[in-house]
Amino acid sequence: MTGDGINDAPALKQADIGVALGTATDVAKEAAGMILLENNFRTIVEAVRQGRIIFENIKKIVLYFLSDSLAEVLIIITALVFKWPLPILASQIIWVNLIDDTFPALALTQDPATHDVMQDKPIKKESNILNLESKALIALISLVTALFSVFTFWLFWQKSEVNLDLARTLTFAVLGTSSLFYVFSVRNLKKPIWQTKIFNNWFLNGGIVLGAFLQVIAIYHPFLQNIFKTVPLSVWHWFYITIVGLLVIGAIEMVKWLFNKKPHWFQIFIKTKTRQ
Repeated sequence: MTGDGINDAPALKQADIGVALGTATDVAKEAAGMILLENNFRTIVEAVRQGRIIFENIKKIVLYFLSDSLAEVLIIITALVFKWPLPILASQIIWVNLIDDTFPALALTQDPATHDVMQDKPIKKESNILNLESKALIALISLVTALFSVFTFWLFWQKSEVNLDLARTLTFAVLGTSSLFYVFSVRNLKKPIWQTKIFNNWFLNGGIVLGAFLQVIAIYHPFLQNIFKTVPLSVWHWFYITIVGLLVIGAIEMVKWLFNKKPHWFQIFIKTKTRQ
């Protein structure tokens, strides 16, 4: 609601966002939530556009962090259930959360609009920041990442017998590197990754390179090896880690396709969940 007179004050106060013009009366300005100093209504449109972009970026960051954190929880729970040694140490989890993932997540705040956000329907005030698609992606990313991480630990732990550090290092690398892979996929939930401009956010590209560099440092630097109990990995190990990262992206793209195409059976599922 916009207005400038005394008689507009009740409507400005009742509106979700009351906007008083710069030339409005003091009563109208007091009742409004915002004051449009330049009296240019295009500013309101641009403010709405920027607000929608910020909201979308916040959703990406929350999805990104929760996916990684839940995967770590699932890995630890699986190890406790099967009475295995911990696949990943507490120090390694801290490194992934605070060092590897922080820079890409911060870069997501600078992500440009991935589509015409002004064509989206208005969001209800009572709506959650995470919709059904975001929740499904968090569950899927966490599950797939945890499964590959646990499988990696079990495979190399059994193969190397007593070399527990190698199995943990590979699990550490899979967990840290896969999140640097799938950040490109969660940037745009409307289109598949191959139809998006992957490299148009230089902050994100730099954050991923820095995160990957820090991941490698934690594995190969002698001082950090003592702290994180890591051992050097071979080229074949990194090839395996890359394949896992690509498989995680493939799983994410499948869920995005299901939500965007909405086959008949999936559309019924969404409506049922919404009613509940």
